[in-house]
Amino acid sequence: MLEWIKQWAEGIIIAVIIATILEMLLPDNKNKKYVTTVIGVYILFSIISPIISKFTGKNINIEDYISKSTEVSTSYSINNVALLENSSNVEEIYTKTLKADMIEKLKSRNYNTDYIELKVNTTSEKNYGEIQGIYLHISPLDKENSISNVETVNIDVSSNKTIKKNSLSEGEINVIKEFLMDTYGIDKNKIHVNREE
Repeated sequence: MLEWIKQWAEGIIIAVIIATILEMLLPDNKNKKYVTTVIGVYILFSIISPIISKFTGKNINIEDYISKSTEVSTSYSINNVALLENSSNVEEIYTKTLKADMIEKLKSRNYNTDYIELKVNTTSEKNYGEIQGIYLHISPLDKENSISNVETVNIDVSSNKTIKKNSLSEGEINVIKEFLMDTYGIDKNKIHVNREE
């Protein structure tokens, strides 16, 4: 009996030493808590297994439990990949919906959106989904698709100034930026409007 207790204590000491070495080698990341849990189960198994074997007379085979846990972890990995794919699809739909909403709201304010690009936070959990930047190319919306009356334009050939057709003034750009800032809660400095030249 004394020999059995000695072997049992040696088994526990070896398990604790192995667990300590593994914990020191682990990097500090999201998976550390799961590995620590597995190590704790290993130590608990090392403590309880000899006692159960002594009183029941049956040996507990750890290989059966390892094969079952491998099946579970494989299933977890497959589910994790599917979750990542769904996450990227949700982000893509979110961005497309935001773009469509911005285009419609600008159209209702008589602006045509030729180009729109959004930078959306998809990395940080704290500000997930927050708009980081808006890049627009807009022009005034034609009120009619037909040709309107032609105005007489006098061109001074001696000046070096160029005349821009359908361009937006700085005031209009500021109004658009204010509108987007109020509607989507984004900083005005993160909204970039390129005028049609």
